[in-house]
Amino acid sequence: MNPIYLVLIGAVFLGFAEAISGHLLKKFENVTSVGLILIGSVVTFILSGLWLIIFNPPMIALDIRLVGLIVTVGILSYFANKYFYNSFKLQAASTSTIIVMSTIIVTTIFGRIVFREEVTLIQWGGVLLVALAVLLINMGGITLEKLKGVFNPTKATQYVLFAAFLYGLSNGISKLLVQDIDPHYYQFLDILLVTPIFFLLDWKEAVEQVKVLKTSRAFWYIAPVIFFYFTYNILKYIAFSKGLELPLADAVDNVVVFVIIILEFLIFRIRATNLLFKLMVTIIAVIGVTLIRVGGSF
Repeated sequence: MNPIYLVLIGAVFLGFAEAISGHLLKKFENVTSVGLILIGSVVTFILSGLWLIIFNPPMIALDIRLVGLIVTVGILSYFANKYFYNSFKLQAASTSTIIVMSTIIVTTIFGRIVFREEVTLIQWGGVLLVALAVLLINMGGITLEKLKGVFNPTKATQYVLFAAFLYGLSNGISKLLVQDIDPHYYQFLDILLVTPIFFLLDWKEAVEQVKVLKTSRAFWYIAPVIFFYFTYNILKYIAFSKGLELPLADAVDNVVVFVIIILEFLIFRIRATNLLFKLMVTIIAVIGVTLIRVGGSF
């Protein structure tokens, strides 16, 4: 199968995962993002372990540098996930997903400063479009009254912007990892090495969430959702193994936002009065991210 189709199918799986996660986090009020991450860690560890046993990819040699990078990226991703999924309690998952596209701004600037990557004029134009989309979605409309709220972001927006910053840093550091680690091992190693650390960092909430998940039985509702996340990652890894370039894969990934909006509207009955406005902002953000990702080849 064409690798682009694999990423496209993976983006649909991710859209289902994000939309359902947003719904479940609102349904189970006592389950926090930490609870979601705990479930994700357990299920992903099992699935990635089974994947390695079944397909048996070549072993990799770990050293201090690789372990350090995995742990660093893992901790950054953990706190990014924590704040990103906390925002689902306060607003629609589609809104958070549009705002988190600002991750690409951090990654672009990080690459320019740290890796001395050249950023073309087209890519800077993409950065401006993504920034515009984030400002518009934070405003919630195009009126003078809404304009006053640009510099007074909601708590949910603050969560996502902080998450986007952390995601940007972790994505930048990940460039050092992908050169040396077989992607089939990455999920397994990330869970194995990082989960004990974040459990210690948030041990009080983690212990409390274990009790909540046990009494609410939320685990049995949320655990199947992790399969969607896992499938998304596997399809993307297979696409990479078939030679698909990262910028093109990330550009196709943007389909996820439209999937989430459709699911929220049709299945979860989130009848947003600003649906057309949200679609317009989404298109602006998608165009911006696409220009950043593929603009370097123009």
